[in-house]
Amino acid sequence: RRPPRTTQSRSSAASDVYKRQLIERLKELQQKLDTSNDQFDRSEQEKLKLEMDVAELQLKLRLMNDLKNQLGLHKVELMNSERKRVELQDTLLHKVKSLEGEIEETKKAANSCLLYTSPSPRDS
Repeated sequence: RRPPRTTQSRSSAASDVYKRQLIERLKELQQKLDTSNDQFDRSEQEKLKLEMDVAELQLKLRLMNDLKNQLGLHKVELMNSERKRVELQDTLLHKVKSLEGEIEETKKAANSCLLYTSPSPRDS
């Protein structure tokens, strides 16, 4: 049974597979180059070096694309967080204004309400 995938999407899983294949290809080419000093002529060694350069560039390009995608996702997350923050701020501002209105109404009611009592015998 296979372990669960740690990547979040198929495209990212495919990218991981492609990167692993490139890394394996680089190892294979390096091993060939290291062991082929006497077996291959100069042009064959140059060809192996060029293949390695191409594989390295492909790997770097894949890594840069992955980083670009991750940055894009983080940018979207930040934009969503900012939108939520603004919505929350607006909601809180509305509640504060509502409470301020209630306080003003309470003050008006308190000022207009007089308490009348009968004179106390102690007041004389």
